[in-house]
Amino acid sequence: MAPVDTRTPDTLRRCAVHEAGHAVASLRMGRAVECVTLVARGTSHGRTTVGVRVDIPTPADVNADLVVTLAGRAAREVVLGSVSAGAERDLADATATVAAAHASAGLGASLVHRAASPDAIALLNIDPDLRALVGAQIADVYGVAVALVEASRAAVARVADALIDRRLLVGDEVRALAGDVATGGAP
Repeated sequence: MAPVDTRTPDTLRRCAVHEAGHAVASLRMGRAVECVTLVARGTSHGRTTVGVRVDIPTPADVNADLVVTLAGRAAREVVLGSVSAGAERDLADATATVAAAHASAGLGASLVHRAASPDAIALLNIDPDLRALVGAQIADVYGVAVALVEASRAAVARVADALIDRRLLVGDEVRALAGDVATGGAP
């Protein structure tokens, strides 16, 4: 049984749309959704749990994961008409992933290994060229996430409405609500 939720209806709607964006993007990008919840824990207002990511990703795998990561913020922008705070963890994860891809994994323009993956983010503070590369890639992928959410707006709304009503959805419920977007692949 979920604890009593004291958030305002507006806050719940923003959180539900955010998580629905992650869930629908996961399905659209061929990722399995295990569950989506609006149950708050600590500083988290909800969570979307997806299947295991690729162990040895290609640049396309990295970008697909980034689309999913950024789709929560994109859903707020597209469905609600504006962004709001609450995507800090997603933005931090996206930034760290892209920094590591360029500085550690050889998935950028250079094959020079500049830092271990966990340390790649620190390079952004001292390397404006790396910061520009990371910023440009995140902006490009965010554009893909926005387009995906725009194309899947009705599915995102259905999942968000069900989340507000039930607060927890399992993968089969999300797939049923998402309908034809659950076919996988890039938008």
